[in-house]
Amino acid sequence: MATVHRLRVRQLETATPRDKAWRLADGGGLYPTVHPTADITFQFRYKLNRKERWMTLSDGGVDTFPALSLHRARELAAQYRALVKAGIDPLEIKRAEKTERQRQVAERIAIAEAALARPTVTTLFDKWAAAELVKRKDRGTETIRSFQKDVLPVIGEMPAEAVAKAHVMEVLDRMLARGVHRLAKRCLSDLRQMFGYALDRELIAADPTARIKKDRIGGKAVVRDRHLNDDEIRALAQALPSAGLLARTEAALWIMLATCCRVGEISQARWEDLDLHAGTWTIPAAHAKNGRKFVIHLS
Repeated sequence: MATVHRLRVRQLETATPRDKAWRLADGGGLYPTVHPTADITFQFRYKLNRKERWMTLSDGGVDTFPALSLHRARELAAQYRALVKAGIDPLEIKRAEKTERQRQVAERIAIAEAALARPTVTTLFDKWAAAELVKRKDRGTETIRSFQKDVLPVIGEMPAEAVAKAHVMEVLDRMLARGVHRLAKRCLSDLRQMFGYALDRELIAADPTARIKKDRIGGKAVVRDRHLNDDEIRALAQALPSAGLLARTEAALWIMLATCCRVGEISQARWEDLDLHAGTWTIPAAHAKNGRKFVIHLS
């Protein structure tokens, strides 16, 4: 099959569309085809096993002029002529390439879907918060605040299963650098609970906090035994009236000092919990830190 290259680029640029597609002949089996839409594609005609066949040329998904140039179309036609001469059907090659591209696309989609199916730390935290934190008395308010400030900005976008000990330590080291040692210990405890929740549900294969000891985060916990001495209590009594506190807040402070109750217990106290004749104040289980009902004896 002779190669003539009869056409010039200008002829394609000025080709006028008609009601039906029509072809120009460039030689060597290459036929630029002008469509009614004014698009121009390149058709390659060849014969194999005495059968005439046509195929549309494309290069990396580009198949219309001028994105696919006349020069490049001629190069493609030459490649396909060589295949035909060797007894290979270019259409079969094209179908095989299309199948391979489809396989690659399907593989990329599968990888993307798998990545979406793997929860990030933020997604895991939301699941854990909805299932577990809401059961806490404060509904997880402090933990949510801590995670939003210290955890999620650092590892929130990571897949939960990809989090390693080093990533957890990065979070904790940043907190320790700020001097918030107790908060860092509490954060480690919450992280351990969250990853334990994920481990139980097979969302992760291993707990990245398992080998981190609390004693190494901010030192060993020390039992607090600080108390006010007599002079400090007298100084408090002198300072409170000028502190600008509400009367009930000032009264609550004195009740806490006198009974050793907690802030949450006094703030949730109700008259029905008091028996002034018996001199008792009953703290309901719902208000107690340990979840157990107990009685304070009043003087």
